[in-house]
Amino acid sequence: MAEYPKIVYIRRGLNGFPYAAYTAGGRFIANFRHLRDARKHWEKEIKWGLVRLVRDL
Repeated sequence: MAEYPKIVYIRRGLNGFPYAAYTAGGRFIANFRHLRDARKHWEKEIKWGLVRLVRDL
């Protein structure tokens, strides 16, 4: 069974994007223009306690 909350790291983005999301294992998820876009992407999961965003800049 998966452990919750899942940790998603926000790091320097790729291909001209300022931010990118990665799993705890270092796997790329998505690029974002703003930190608020990343938070909005996982809004429900954060509210339910399933995902935790960590800025790793």
